[in-house]
Amino acid sequence: GLEPPHTILAHGWWLIDDAKMSKSRGQTVKPLDMAANYGIDQFRYFLMREMTLGQDANFSEEALVSRINSDLANDYGNLASRVFKMIETYCRGLVPVSKDLRNDDEELRSLALGLGQKVQAAVEGFDLNGALAMVMDAVKATNRYVESNAPWRLAKEGNQERLDTVLNTSAEVLRIYSILFWPAMPSKCRQLLARLGIHDDPSLEQAQNWGLVKS
Repeated sequence: GLEPPHTILAHGWWLIDDAKMSKSRGQTVKPLDMAANYGIDQFRYFLMREMTLGQDANFSEEALVSRINSDLANDYGNLASRVFKMIETYCRGLVPVSKDLRNDDEELRSLALGLGQKVQAAVEGFDLNGALAMVMDAVKATNRYVESNAPWRLAKEGNQERLDTVLNTSAEVLRIYSILFWPAMPSKCRQLLARLGIHDDPSLEQAQNWGLVKS
């Protein structure tokens, strides 16, 4: 009398050197050791980012380290570190009030606000790695936005109004990215959101609204 499932998800194999893992050949991975060495959130992110569901995927510790360094340290982690450090240095640790938005601010805002719907569609289509890739692409675009606006130069020039807008915009999109990354990295993203003053459980609706970081 039970309702049968409407969808059965069958993922692929994790391979080592294009071969199935085998105890007899010594080709095994101890996931709890990996999580202990690199962090549970980082390990979760790698597994979700690296496999296309329905297909096989290769696992190696080198690939894990490379993904952590490129995506989480150099891109996402670097963006968060820069934004927090500049808010501390140039705005006494307080998120500044945004002034008039320019074209590049509006473009980044539009990019971030449009991500939620795209990520939702990807997840509903079981494209988990594609969903994470979309958010990471937006993170990279934000790093380019920070570089092009150079808040350190604005501070040196005394252009506080423009500086406030750039840092406020950066903080807002960082909040949105952290919400969309949250299913893969719940602990790290919750810590990051807390630093932005966001203590509620993340929701897709929050990722589709602007101005939730309080000045």
